[in-house]
Amino acid sequence: MPIKYKRNESKVIARSKVLIDGLPNRYYSVFLWSDRAAMMAAFPNDIQEHDNTDAFCCHGLIVFGQPNNQGPVRIRTARRVGEIHFLTGKWDMEVVAHECFHATMHICEIMAVEPMRHIEMQEIAAYLHGEMVDKIYRWLWQVESKNNKKHPA
Repeated sequence: MPIKYKRNESKVIARSKVLIDGLPNRYYSVFLWSDRAAMMAAFPNDIQEHDNTDAFCCHGLIVFGQPNNQGPVRIRTARRVGEIHFLTGKWDMEVVAHECFHATMHICEIMAVEPMRHIEMQEIAAYLHGEMVDKIYRWLWQVESKNNKKHPA
């Protein structure tokens, strides 16, 4: 019987779900950590090359189904499409936008949106990205304000 790894999230200040327009019942989990070492320890195999990072994005698994006879390959994902992690006091608009860009590209892959091919698809990606940045930035600001932390931006 396989052993399921349970990461230590005791240093997580807050977490939130950011729903994704265009993907019903799908979301990114967003975490705000109080401690860099704890954040890194929670991902021992995933982010070792970024051992001094203040934020990162990790994607969920995409399963490509067998193509049916009348259409493209079906794509299945878990409800949680991925995660974005931030370190308290170490984020600003640029950091949030950067991590959300990674998430947006992952969402585009799931939705089969190819922003580099068509201007209409660029619009889809741009709206997804803008909405995600807005939601996460406002959430981080609200959490940091409640915790009386000096906000970085």
